[in-house]
Amino acid sequence: MEQQFCTPSVVQILSVRQQEALKRKWNKKNADPLAYTPSEEIKRGIGTEEATVENAKLASFAVGYFKRALEMSGVSEEKTDVFDRVKQNKAIVFCGYGRRYDSDVVREAMLLGYQAWIIDVSDVSAGWAAQDVREFVRELGNRNFQLPQVKPVEICSVFADPNSIKLDLAKVEWWYMCRFLGCLSDRAASIACREVGHSLSEELDPAKKNGIVIINAFHNENIDFPGETSRLRKRKTVLKRIAKGAGRLVKPVYHETYQYFAKTVSAMTVKAA
Repeated sequence: MEQQFCTPSVVQILSVRQQEALKRKWNKKNADPLAYTPSEEIKRGIGTEEATVENAKLASFAVGYFKRALEMSGVSEEKTDVFDRVKQNKAIVFCGYGRRYDSDVVREAMLLGYQAWIIDVSDVSAGWAAQDVREFVRELGNRNFQLPQVKPVEICSVFADPNSIKLDLAKVEWWYMCRFLGCLSDRAASIACREVGHSLSEELDPAKKNGIVIINAFHNENIDFPGETSRLRKRKTVLKRIAKGAGRLVKPVYHETYQYFAKTVSAMTVKAA
């Protein structure tokens, strides 16, 4: 059954107090070198070095998957196509930056001519993102690219009022969410899935070229884990909410998995069916 898209106007902006509380929470978390490491590993006494190595390996998988997903979706590296994206201000939104492990996805977006929008409620993460962007800009030199935008804001506030950060959602062709959904409250995750789903709607994606890259540990493959470090979402629920935002059927494609400690992390790209 076709489901109707819920317009951004129904998204309630969090109060200033609530947003500041979230900022403090994630600033503290992201300053911890063991952030995002499974609680089971922390309890066994994992060291900072081992945790960093394993998180870096997962990030390498994520960056590689991101590149493969865009390539399989027909995103060309040809100079003329890159120029067209720059000229048309096409964008990719990166939801969450965390401890910058997978920062190379931003560089890849720049090389393809997309404007990278990095959204993270944490000042700590946004500061790292700004540092990385300056380095990428220096590295790319005279190549044709768009300057990334780093926005330290709460994601639902962006959906409620994208104009507040001057984000044109009609320009967004891709969303990238690596371990992001597990960091959100149930309410925020529901809103995020529904709102990014609108990028797959007939209105914004008539040619069915847009995509949503999701890399996360899902409940389906990790039913024996309590999900203390992050919430384990059900894949079916995530897809259902994205379809609701799209107002039409969607499909997960390009499935890959990665063994992260004892958990199975799944990567999928959601596109209009």
